[in-house]
Amino acid sequence: QKMTNEDNAPQVYLLGKTFLPENSRNQFYIRNDPIVQIACGDQHTIIVTESGRAFAFGDNNFGQLGLGHNDRVDKVSCIKSLKFSEDGDKVSLVACGRDHSVVATTKGSIYGFGSNNVHQLGIDNDKHTGQSTESSSSMYSKPIKLDHLLPHLAWKQLAAGSEHTCALTQQGTIYVWGSNSEGQCGLARQQETIEFPQELKLPYRVKAIVGMRLLSYSSG
Repeated sequence: QKMTNEDNAPQVYLLGKTFLPENSRNQFYIRNDPIVQIACGDQHTIIVTESGRAFAFGDNNFGQLGLGHNDRVDKVSCIKSLKFSEDGDKVSLVACGRDHSVVATTKGSIYGFGSNNVHQLGIDNDKHTGQSTESSSSMYSKPIKLDHLLPHLAWKQLAAGSEHTCALTQQGTIYVWGSNSEGQCGLARQQETIEFPQELKLPYRVKAIVGMRLLSYSSG
């Protein structure tokens, strides 16, 4: 299935089952604002444009679209709470896990929404009880800013597995949080859950990368 933001503009192709109308091109109009990043979860998708706007569609049982509700969304919809017109901040990066989503901004903040049952959002459930959904104290349908990170970090990449999240800074430092039941956060498995972002330090020196800066990584 083909999706485009305007005639003769770059196009997005969707493969597999979608929540959009079958066998027809789905258009959404974003004039002069190219798509720069797309992330997919188990059954949801988030798009980021050059101007820093974020759009979402798909399954939303856990609030993973960040739209303030838990209803499935068939139409590409803007996440209006991520428009920071007052201070000039804007969304620059996105990653989606199975039922959660995270975005980073140009001013160094990270926001999470969706399921936080194993702290894959890095959010303190006790602190943000009033902002969770009515159905669960570990589900957030609106973006919540992560508290446990140093301010003004410059983010290079986000990645998310099924129930864990990683963030890479421009300086090459990785932060990890969420489920570590299989060691997927790179930390000792005695820590089954990493509640808040922790810096990942390699347990040994890898000769081939000594003196080099980490540029990219991926999560499964």
